Amino acid sequence: MISHPPPTRRDDRARLLRCTGWVPFGRTSLEGSIGARFAAQVRLHGDRPAVGWAGRSWSYRRLAAQAWRIAGAILDRRGDREEPVALLLPPGPELIAAVMGVLAAGKAYVALDPAHPVERNRRVLADCAPALLLAGPAAPATVRDRLAADRLLDPAELGHDPAASDPALDLAPDRLAYIYYTSGSTGRPKGVADSHRNLLHNILRYTDSLGIGCADRLTLLQSCAYSGAVSSLFSALLNGACCHPIDLAVEGIQGLARKIAAERITMFHGVPAIFRGLAATDADLSSLRVIRLEGDLAGR
Repeated sequence: MISHPPPTRRDDRARLLRCTGWVPFGRTSLEGSIGARFAAQVRLHGDRPAVGWAGRSWSYRRLAAQAWRIAGAILDRRGDREEPVALLLPPGPELIAAVMGVLAAGKAYVALDPAHPVERNRRVLADCAPALLLAGPAAPATVRDRLAADRLLDPAELGHDPAASDPALDLAPDRLAYIYYTSGSTGRPKGVADSHRNLLHNILRYTDSLGIGCADRLTLLQSCAYSGAVSSLFSALLNGACCHPIDLAVEGIQGLARKIAAERITMFHGVPAIFRGLAATDADLSSLRVIRLEGDLAGR
């Protein structure tokens, strides 16, 4: 990982506050929930961009309204008991709204990747036994058929209600937040669960070591079905920054390079092979202030 030094000295803190709007995450956030932290960013940054996609952006206010509408629909069907809810949606702001809606409803999200083989997604559904599956009509029928009709919910059918409100559930920090599944390279995919407190602690580390603030724009190259997406997605949405999902299978390296230049992306998170490809283009990458290189890119 390549970045500026951690903001420990007073001059470092002042510089980051000026250029990124960084505010120390604060350990008190660890005793709350992801939904509560997100709602606080909506109050602070309602008109700022939260998700950049296809040359457009969703503001924090718009993303929250859709997430809270989804949360309300889930609560109407299932109440606020702790249980998994699966997502089978293409990358983009609708998927991110669904993730935040599931969390706001006190559920644990299990993201499935539509690009994965149908049999893998069927196995994940069978293993996690979700209370609901959030999917659109384009989701493979062979996957949707794993669940009864009353356990299916299409977020697009809910429409958009700008007046939707935060359910503001009082969730314990040890509440389950998400379950992701391993690649299955040694056998069947295995579910790995994480809590609100652990996820918030991870975001605290990223926020305060990299000085992430509301002026930052982060790439999201990983599929939300993998844990690698967590740091990019929530480092943005829990700090008032903007997350930019990019489907490499569609955009390719050249499309990624153009997006970084056009959107003035400030933080890149990916594998060395992708960054080598970026560096070989003639795109202007001068907006990048943090380059995080790690592991193999699972999924997209």
